[in-house]
Amino acid sequence: MKIEKTDPGKKPRLAAAFTLVETMVVMALVTILLGLAANGMKTTWRSQQIAASAAGLMQAFSLAQSTAIRNNAPIQVRIYKFQDGDLTTTDPQFRAWQITGVNAAAQGDQFYQISELQRFESTIVMSKFPEYSSVVSGETVLMPGDDKYSYVAIEFRPDGSTNLETNPNQPWTITLLSDWGSDDKSKLPKDARTLIISPDTGAVSLY
Repeated sequence: MKIEKTDPGKKPRLAAAFTLVETMVVMALVTILLGLAANGMKTTWRSQQIAASAAGLMQAFSLAQSTAIRNNAPIQVRIYKFQDGDLTTTDPQFRAWQITGVNAAAQGDQFYQISELQRFESTIVMSKFPEYSSVVSGETVLMPGDDKYSYVAIEFRPDGSTNLETNPNQPWTITLLSDWGSDDKSKLPKDARTLIISPDTGAVSLY
């Protein structure tokens, strides 16, 4: 049997050490890739929620308009602002909508519910800044003396038009976005969606 002698001056191989380093590098890369994938999935999911909320609001406008024409009476879509513990911000946000009618026989403007109060998907809200949601210029306090509860109303008339003033320099917009970016006035997130309402025809376009 031939026995190989070990050279005492020869340094031991570091194969095991290199394997450990390589493993750590691979794990770090996998962690980064998983993080990027998770962030991408989160962005996609949020975009889908915003799109679903926008589609629901468009359907509400269409129903309100058709009901106003059919009943020969004004119908409103009200978007309510209030505090919601499900959001990441503690500031009141435009968070839900409802279709309402008016009782013309009653003294004053007595509104009644046509639909239940519907919240936007997940943590989606309407931007409270007029630069992005110009309809907030008509914001009305729901409870006198308490500005935490308010709403904006888009009213459809029997001829299909709205109560919004016709102004070529003032498009009537509603912008939906996730609540995490709702307090940033400087810019809109890339996945925000904007509805533009034609005051004369009541038509709604989505961008």
